[in-house]
Amino acid sequence: GSVEIDVVTYSAAVSACEKGGQWVRAVQLLRETVDTCGLERSTITFSAAISACEKGGEWVVPLQLLQEMSDNRVERDIITYSAAISVCEKGDEWARALNLLHEMVDSLDGGAANRSEEDMERGSGMLQLSKETSAMFAKTKSREIQAPRHVGHRLRGG
Repeated sequence: GSVEIDVVTYSAAVSACEKGGQWVRAVQLLRETVDTCGLERSTITFSAAISACEKGGEWVVPLQLLQEMSDNRVERDIITYSAAISVCEKGDEWARALNLLHEMVDSLDGGAANRSEEDMERGSGMLQLSKETSAMFAKTKSREIQAPRHVGHRLRGG
């Protein structure tokens, strides 16, 4: 008995790499799905590879993978966006994280009829977070945040 290699098999292998902290191997397996086996890449496989990178502290490659998804018309779901936003956070790429958050809300907004109640609650929470984060980001850009006087006083030893 041989094992049939399909998208599900590769997705499981990429997920195993994610859990094992092997982000480089996860990305290699993602590439193999098309390059070696001629299989279509799936949302699940991409999401697992992006999550593996996030857990490994890599933030550049996952953003490239996200672009590949768009270029190859692979659907991005809430899991994909959440992993990519988390990657940006760990890479201190706050502007990109906000852009992805807005993009996620915009892209997922049109498919509400096809989403589960749990996905809709998660999306609703992300939308609220997006609004709050955008407002906070706008405030920090409009004025410099300064520490209260007593903090500086204590730091100077006075």
